Amino acid sequence: MKTKYRTIVLVLVLVLAALLWAPGVFAADESMLQICLAAHADYSPVYATRSIPASAQEVTAVFRFPPGETHKKVTGKWIAVDVGTAAPPNHVMITKTMEGETKKGRLSIDLPRALPVGKYRLEVEADGKAWKSAEFTVVPDLPAPTLPGPEALLPVKPGQTWSYDFAQQAGGGAKINMPGVQPDAEGRYHAKVSITVAGLDAAGQHLELKRNGQLVFEEWWRLDQKGLSSTKRKAGDDVSVLDPPQVLLPWPLKVPKTWNYSPRDGSYRQTYTLWGPVPVKTSGGDKPGYVVFIEQPAGTMTLTVERHFLPGVGLGREIIVTALDHEMVSRQEMVLKP
Repeated sequence: MKTKYRTIVLVLVLVLAALLWAPGVFAADESMLQICLAAHADYSPVYATRSIPASAQEVTAVFRFPPGETHKKVTGKWIAVDVGTAAPPNHVMITKTMEGETKKGRLSIDLPRALPVGKYRLEVEADGKAWKSAEFTVVPDLPAPTLPGPEALLPVKPGQTWSYDFAQQAGGGAKINMPGVQPDAEGRYHAKVSITVAGLDAAGQHLELKRNGQLVFEEWWRLDQKGLSSTKRKAGDDVSVLDPPQVLLPWPLKVPKTWNYSPRDGSYRQTYTLWGPVPVKTSGGDKPGYVVFIEQPAGTMTLTVERHFLPGVGLGREIIVTALDHEMVSRQEMVLKP
């Protein structure tokens, strides 16, 4: 029963999101070094950026060597180039080394306090030779939005509808089954997705997710003093009641924040991290929002979810990556339409 329940949860979480390869990320045949907030299951970047909010207390970089190239030792040197009186110029904060044959991976630095505002650089060596460097800044946090209560996080009145552009791409020989949808020249499947608040019942606000007009998924949300939570999910005849409810966006919005979720039967475990406010992309330009990152390991398979929330609006973007031994099996994205 636990195996079946775990499978249902993975499938249902995947249905909620969606992928278009984001500008500034990378194609599979390119080498790269990218500063970001975290790393997806396939070592693609979560919120690729060159500006890190001071409250993050950590910085991540993901790297990928050119096709066919691997290295046995990767060293990352984190340098505070100019942080005023907090440290001397070009101060080496820490050096971290990864050992073992690799073609891609993640380097990170974290501190027990906020990073000083200023200029930084990551220098990477591969097998003792200089490879790439990446410059970034740590910037003051954006002012937090004034919200009177958790009900201001997003509108959930019956009839509320969010419309999204959806795309999905498979990797590693995996196949996508999306009836009525043909892949483009690069093997991506595109669709239109809508999420509508269909009503209110004992489980909470009842949401219906439709893909190209066809109902594929239902979920129940609840807004209370804990924040935004999911209480129940349904796909076809499969129904799962989340006990305890699964917090998707916590209240109050205090960062940095990390929390864990596991159902009472312990069949799986998820780790959540919240950052913000940070600039998130919208059709009307960058606006202050929050990034939530979820990681769910299951043996050699890992599921990661990146969600961008806009207070008062809702879910603006969601990227879901499933990977096997850090090789992408599925990547999908859902982007809010104006």
